[in-house]
Amino acid sequence: MVFYVFLLTLLFPAAYAQDLPSCESPAQAADTLLALLQPEDFRPKEAAACLNLSPAAESKGPKLAAQLKEVLDARGYYIKVAELPGPDDVIPEEVKSFPLVDAEPVIYLEKVGDRWLWSSDTVRAIPELHAATFTGFGSTVRKALPPSFQTPLVGPLKPWQFVVFGLLLAAALLGALLVNLVLRNWLLRLVKGWGLAIDEQTFERTRGPVRALVFCTIFLVGISEMALPVQVSVVLLFMTRVALAGTAVVIGLRWIDVFSGVFKQRAAQTDTRMDDQVVPLVARLLKFIVSATALVFVLSNLGIDVGGLIAGLGIGGIAIAFGAQDTVANLFGSITIFADRPFQVGDWVKIGGVEGAVEEVGFRSTRIRAVSSSVVTVPNRTVAGAEIDNLGQRTARRTSTTLGLTYGTDRARLQAFIEGVRQIINAHPFTLAGPIVELKDFGASSLDVMVIFNMKADDYAGECAIRGEIYMQFIALGEALEVDFAFPSQSLYMESTPERPLQAKQVVSAEELQARIDAVAPLPVLGPHDEGVVEPTD
Repeated sequence: MVFYVFLLTLLFPAAYAQDLPSCESPAQAADTLLALLQPEDFRPKEAAACLNLSPAAESKGPKLAAQLKEVLDARGYYIKVAELPGPDDVIPEEVKSFPLVDAEPVIYLEKVGDRWLWSSDTVRAIPELHAATFTGFGSTVRKALPPSFQTPLVGPLKPWQFVVFGLLLAAALLGALLVNLVLRNWLLRLVKGWGLAIDEQTFERTRGPVRALVFCTIFLVGISEMALPVQVSVVLLFMTRVALAGTAVVIGLRWIDVFSGVFKQRAAQTDTRMDDQVVPLVARLLKFIVSATALVFVLSNLGIDVGGLIAGLGIGGIAIAFGAQDTVANLFGSITIFADRPFQVGDWVKIGGVEGAVEEVGFRSTRIRAVSSSVVTVPNRTVAGAEIDNLGQRTARRTSTTLGLTYGTDRARLQAFIEGVRQIINAHPFTLAGPIVELKDFGASSLDVMVIFNMKADDYAGECAIRGEIYMQFIALGEALEVDFAFPSQSLYMESTPERPLQAKQVVSAEELQARIDAVAPLPVLGPHDEGVVEPTD
């Protein structure tokens, strides 16, 4: 595959004029230097004519020109000569310079008298740029090979360049293997020595991308050593940088998963559950930052002005903002939730018409596991503005019910049942003192006994378990006392039949009726100072 990439240079033949013009325009100045330094027409002395050389640097002109061309080719700085003003173009008088490479502002053309030359700043920077671009590995290999390796083999490519390419691949593979050994034998033990409980399966998934990252890095550094034509360098550099960005993103995302797993375990060991919510959100934010950074890197390598693009998005964002109001509101709602902390993950809450356990709080919405086991997604702007009943923060869980007994229950058994229910509740280890157990009402088909008590439970499941235990004891109590629980029913009573005519009630005097009432509920004895009592007078 890489061999075919090398052949791309055949698609970009050098198209420089044979009769070289002077340096009267920016296009001529750039074209003259580049054309005179081609492999098939290498004339560095004449190429140096378009360099703004100081008198002290005149003798070094040819070498500086050749080094400048090598830097441009190795770094993939493609000079677009056709976009520069030519001799027929009018250049305003105030324009005294033309930049050539966005990545290196020091490389530009300047006007000297009536001519356009590669600037004196560029000339002074050439030795430093050349030293930063080449390590000397490629030139050492080239000098060590016989002269036959210096002749073109495929297009402008020479055998020594293929040798350097092979050595570069071998070095990249070796570096990747060494890093793999370090990750497997040293880093994992070191991390475990720090007391971090890392998921080894997740950790293993990071090794492959790390090897690829090391390989791409070594290969990217070594591309300049092959001294390839600028067209091939541009392609290889772009492909390698994109691969580098991709592997870096994968590594970043997987390492975020590794450490988020560690912090989730740490968060589970703390008393508060606030950090249980923060860890997933921070992990998502970091993943977004890593992905956005890689995207910016790729766009910049494509030659796209990222700053201008962001500015354009800012202007377009004014129009988009009206359609993104809900998104912004949800984002601020999530901030409000984390600031006020009305609930935590795992709390049982009522939000509007939704009741259930909080499973996750995201940037846009909160997910609640309802009683029906379905997941309800509530927008955070709704959560922030709603009345929240956090049942998970209760110090005790209150239970209220009504026990209906049949009307055939005599007064002694009814009273015994009430006392027995009260005793059952007080005896349970997870109930609080002071239950309310009283005869509440005469229902349509039952004597209604009101039961209210509080119990200590950590969650809804525990509450259900405790309540179930107590209710089972109520049933056992009814069986022991021979008390029947009522259910909705109707009884038909016939006052008389021909066989059993209605008997007339006995006539009782008012004095006797009052005596019967006094026997059930005697009047209190009032003292002489009680309100409403008039003391007799003499």
